[in-house]
Amino acid sequence: MSAAPRRRSRRGPAEPVNHPAASSADPAAPPVPAAPPRSAERPAPAGPPDPAEPPRTAEQPDPVGSGDAGEPTGPGAVGQVVAPAAGRPAVVAPVWAREPAERRPALSQQAIVAAAIALADAEGLDAVSIRRVATELGVRAMSLYTHIARKEDLLQLMADEVAGEAVLPADELPADWRAAITLIVARECAVARRHPWLIALVRSEIRFGPNGLRHAEQTMAALAGLNLDPAATLRVAAAIDVYSVGRVIREEAQRSMPHRDGLTGGRREVLLEPYFQRLLSSGEFPHLAPLLAAGGVPDEGAYDQGLAWLLDGIEAQYRR
Repeated sequence: MSAAPRRRSRRGPAEPVNHPAASSADPAAPPVPAAPPRSAERPAPAGPPDPAEPPRTAEQPDPVGSGDAGEPTGPGAVGQVVAPAAGRPAVVAPVWAREPAERRPALSQQAIVAAAIALADAEGLDAVSIRRVATELGVRAMSLYTHIARKEDLLQLMADEVAGEAVLPADELPADWRAAITLIVARECAVARRHPWLIALVRSEIRFGPNGLRHAEQTMAALAGLNLDPAATLRVAAAIDVYSVGRVIREEAQRSMPHRDGLTGGRREVLLEPYFQRLLSSGEFPHLAPLLAAGGVPDEGAYDQGLAWLLDGIEAQYRR
């Protein structure tokens, strides 16, 4: 039997191929006729459509899908990759049609300190911890340790960052030493009012950072007009610092009192009035009685007047 010729392709009839094993088995077998050539215009056999790819017209655009494996998906990846159908390559949208992926801002020491300061301003110093600051930044707590080793370091950085707010621009520092010190103290008090937790850090003997040293340098520059020796300069600076810190502590105590007992100033006075009346009528406090009768609280100008008295004494001592 002779071998059957190879089926012809669309390009033309195929040459017959002889298989010696088959032809030697039956040389008298008639040849098998070849299949007629298939016309290029002849449609392919109809069959059910592929369920993985619904039929589409030529005008129908490629759908925007969820993205191929390894491509970004979700927010920022819409319209970037078309879900590939069976047997078709993935279609990637033009670069100009893709929305940029949302990314968190890079974590830095400056961002961590800023978040900690905002937290302390809103909730107090006790609310500040590595874990809580990480939560505010939307990151894991361990990621903060790349930039800050421990909470004590964070507190140091917070104090120094805030100290920078007290530094006056060089061109705003008056040449007169009294005017310069008065302006520096006013600036210190304003910073402490914005960040009342700063006093607690001052009490814990926070060491001077770069901004703290700049602030101290500015104070020394103001006192240079007195021509004092180093020991006298440090004594004067300490006296001024104690006065300004004491002023801030008293102001903060008065401001936070309603938060501690839930009473406003007027309500507290009403509740305490019977108690003070008994003291005034006892005759035991003849010097306090008229002060308590007048209200017992210094007016708003008392602190500024006290600073003026302090500077008067310094000038009288060292300008002789």
